[in-house]
Order: sequence, then C-alpha cells, then structure tokens
Amino acid sequence: MTQQHTLGRIGTGDAACGVDRLARTRRGRLRYVVPVLVVLVSARSVCRAQDPTGFRFRPDGNGVLLISEAGCQRPSNRTARQVWIRAGYMRNSTRYPNRATGRQESGNYCAYVLMDYQLRMPDPASPARGLFLGGTAMTVPSRFTPYDRYYEARLYQRGTFPSRPTDVLTFIASYRGHSRYFTDSLVAQGKSVWRNSPSLTGTYTVHAARGNYLSLSLGYVRGPAMSPCVNDALTFTANWSLYL
Repeated sequence: MTQQHTLGRIGTGDAACGVDRLARTRRGRLRYVVPVLVVLVSARSVCRAQDPTGFRFRPDGNGVLLISEAGCQRPSNRTARQVWIRAGYMRNSTRYPNRATGRQESGNYCAYVLMDYQLRMPDPASPARGLFLGGTAMTVPSRFTPYDRYYEARLYQRGTFPSRPTDVLTFIASYRGHSRYFTDSLVAQGKSVWRNSPSLTGTYTVHAARGNYLSLSLGYVRGPAMSPCVNDALTFTANWSLYL
C-alpha cells in the first residue's frame, strides 16, 4: 500500500468537479452510501503457473486488500444546502518492512474521513452554486509508511461570476506528517530531514467546454521533500482535464 500519492488525493478533487456530479443527483433527496467491502485478492500461487511472458495473475508475496467506505450525501436544492460526509478504512495483508522491528509484517492500513458543507447559496434557482467548506483527515501506520498523516482544510466557491456559473475558485491549506521511524533513520545516516510539510494552494478552475476543465494553481510548500532539507517551494501548475 503506497501512501505517498494516496494521502491527500481522496476528496480534494471534489471542489472542482464533485459539485457537478452532485447537481445531477435527485434534488431534495438524502442519499446514504451503504458500507461497501471490496476484496482484491492476489494470494500466493499454489501452482505458480506462469504464461510465456512471465506475467503472474497471482504474484508471490501479495496478500489481500480490503476497502470499506460509508457516507451520507444530501445534494443541494432550493431549501437545503449540500452536506457530504464519508469515511473509509483500507487494510492490506501484504507483508511490508516494519521500520520499528526490522521484520516483514502485515497490518498496513489507511483510515480517512472527509466532510463538505455548503455555507452559502446565493441563488436558490441554481442551488449547486455557492461557497463550500470542507476538511480531510487521513492516517496510516508510521512504522510502514514514510508519510503517515494528512490533514486538509478547503474553501471553494462554485460560480465565481454570474457569467461563469460553473467555474470554481479553491483555497486549500494542508499538513503532511512524516514518520519518525523514517526521519530518525535518515538523521542517523547524517542526512537532513523535514519532519512535516505544510502547504497553501490557490486554484482557479475554468469550465472551458462540456467535460473540459482548465485548472491554474499557485502553491507554497514548506519542506517539499522529506530529505534533504531543501528550501521552501513556490509552484505553479496548469492542468487540463477531460471528462467523457
């Protein structure tokens, strides 16, 4: 279970396109997401059968990944504002190096919760527009994963101007924690480290055409890498997304 790219990714895209999906749901209905358990099995092969290319359908050493998520979603309408709460838990039985004991062990997991709420609805005729506030908290075991915590607060406005009802302006403040087992090991090797990495990001997403979005982001990151201890970074990103 690689958390370097997972942490912070779940839910941050909601500001840009999640409200679009929300607007297409039935108005005025409260939707509950029933807990779902997804089992992805890649157990050790008994027969160790391989095709001529060497591709394995059951790679040796891989275990079971369990994914469970539940939530409650109320779409915005003329009389009610959006509420979206979801939480999940993932557990991987594959053995990973335990930095605390030095042994290969199972027990890697990720737990997360995300919440979004519509603060303002300026035009009841267009309930999906308005000001939204959201938050994210994620954690993984520090003995297995170098990036063990992620917290995010987001504020986003959908419909920034009357002439741009589907554009989105987003501000995100985030905090990423680094595992003490990994940082202490690097320090023992004489390397410099960042123990955590806070960041601030502002993004304007232009709805250029149906299914086409252009996002322009300016961000500040303190401690952009765990090691070495490099200077803070100011980043600019342009991203074009196509949804079919």
